[in-house]
Amino acid sequence: MEEKIDKYVRNAMNATEKSAFEAEMAKQADLAATVKVYQAEYKAMDLLVETDLKLKMSNWEDEITLMNAPPIGMTVKKSPYKRLYWALSAAAILVLGLVGWWFLKAPTAVLETPVLAKETPTKPNTPSQSMNPIPKPGLPKPSPRVDIPKIAEQESRPPTKTPTPLPVPNKPPPPTRVPPPDYQALAATYYNNTEFIKKTAKPSKQAPMGIVYGQALDSYTSGQYQEAAKLLKTLLKANPNEVQSRELLAHTLYKSGKHAEAIPYLRRLAGAGSNASAQRADWALALAYLRQMPAQKTLLTQYLNKINANPRHLYHAQAKRLAGDLGF
Repeated sequence: MEEKIDKYVRNAMNATEKSAFEAEMAKQADLAATVKVYQAEYKAMDLLVETDLKLKMSNWEDEITLMNAPPIGMTVKKSPYKRLYWALSAAAILVLGLVGWWFLKAPTAVLETPVLAKETPTKPNTPSQSMNPIPKPGLPKPSPRVDIPKIAEQESRPPTKTPTPLPVPNKPPPPTRVPPPDYQALAATYYNNTEFIKKTAKPSKQAPMGIVYGQALDSYTSGQYQEAAKLLKTLLKANPNEVQSRELLAHTLYKSGKHAEAIPYLRRLAGAGSNASAQRADWALALAYLRQMPAQKTLLTQYLNKINANPRHLYHAQAKRLAGDLGF
């Protein structure tokens, strides 16, 4: 309620609030009396503020009047010290005049007065002063002193030769490090250029093994390597010596990225003899070990040497070219 009264007295209410508050004052006599007390206090405060402001303005006007008034005590009075100053000045001028007159009247006596000069110790001449004396006016310029014995001694000595510096041998440039070949890229290139599995091969007529192999070949051709490996492992369980399923399973594992898992199947095929499947297994083993370089460098070198030692090998040309690419 005090906030409302304060707001009403300061005339800070809008029309709606003012009407509502005046209606409330009409109903409550205590509220109306409190409002009158607040109004009286605000008027008294306004009077105090106005009186204080007038007093300050009056003080400001007095200060400005004092600042603009001429300074007090600035009138010049004749001081006895000024008279003394002029008397001393006149006496000094008189003394200076007498001294000048005495010098003008008897110049000879002044010139004949002996002057005792203090002998200053002579300093030893520095080399620059002894070699180049300053000529006096009216006298011939002395010629520089010639040290004949020194010159003769210098002429008798043979001229010294400065030793020529030995040529600095050219350092050989540091050997350039050849980066290792990209083993994975080489393996991918040589594998893709080799036709290991004939995709047009027809399954055997023996049922049901031929049908299962055909399904596995279709999965291999379409890139479904997990399904193909599952079917081929089932065939090898039934017939562990079946070469066609073993070769397809090895290359299924290789193309799915399981190179280490494909190696046992390829090594069994490579040891079967010198037929086409064994030679294909030799080359596939070399590429599988190339995928694991440089850890399997020894085994890779072994199979490349095996293929290169047989000029009739199906992959002799490829193995020779790969050895050149690797720097073997």
